[in-house]
Amino acid sequence: MNLDLHKIKSLTVVTFLIFCITIVCPGIMFVFLFSRELFLETDTFKLILLSVSITMPISLINSLMIGLIQEPEKGDNLDDNLQLTVILGNIISLPIIYIPLIVKLFVDISLQCGVSIIIVLQIAIFIIVYIMEKLHSKSKRKKQ
Repeated sequence: MNLDLHKIKSLTVVTFLIFCITIVCPGIMFVFLFSRELFLETDTFKLILLSVSITMPISLINSLMIGLIQEPEKGDNLDDNLQLTVILGNIISLPIIYIPLIVKLFVDISLQCGVSIIIVLQIAIFIIVYIMEKLHSKSKRKKQ
């Protein structure tokens, strides 16, 4: 099987890198900080699977939220639009995932506290996006 690297789009490479930075790395760090024994005892494949299962729901929720508020224009490439939606959802997920990890580095908090921080931050992002969308729709109606 020949792999032609010239056919790979730069957006695909960026999507893959952002996936690693926002999904795999913080999930592994989450397991390491909140359950060091599990981190040390788990083999690599299971650790990656566990890390993805921890952080992927947050990124999926944020990508879905971006997809719902995004207004595609005529002539947009659907694949590129979907990749950009996933990238934006992952970027929004960065503070949600990394803030509890940073707090854990400096303060000894429990797993429940770390998950609570994630939930509170996710709700705050929902509220911020909701308010921004309402303001955007009001300004759009005034222009018409």
